[in-house]
Amino acid sequence: MGNLILILVLSVEQTNDNGYIVTGGFSIDASETMDAILLKTDSNGDEEWCVTFGGVNSDECFEVHQTEDGGYIVAGLTYSYGEEGPDAWLVKFWCVWKSTTKYSIKTLRTVFR
Repeated sequence: MGNLILILVLSVEQTNDNGYIVTGGFSIDASETMDAILLKTDSNGDEEWCVTFGGVNSDECFEVHQTEDGGYIVAGLTYSYGEEGPDAWLVKFWCVWKSTTKYSIKTLRTVFR
């Protein structure tokens, strides 16, 4: 039997290109820890790109918004970074077009106690 992949969707927003940006939590085999997930789809709901991120403990994002520069900002909680968790975190993503089928994702993370 294959791995069970659990994606917990906590925020969805329509993007400037009529697609969608989705954030939440991601777990393989329904383990007790989750990584955060950021998923971009086209207007039909087909995946354009997906990024999972986090550390050794649970990390989730609860809100996502597209920024004026075309990037995305997500807010959530991290148990992996900062002081004794949970800590609030804000992660800014910039998407850089690399070719007709690939993106390069750049991030800036800020953890608040």
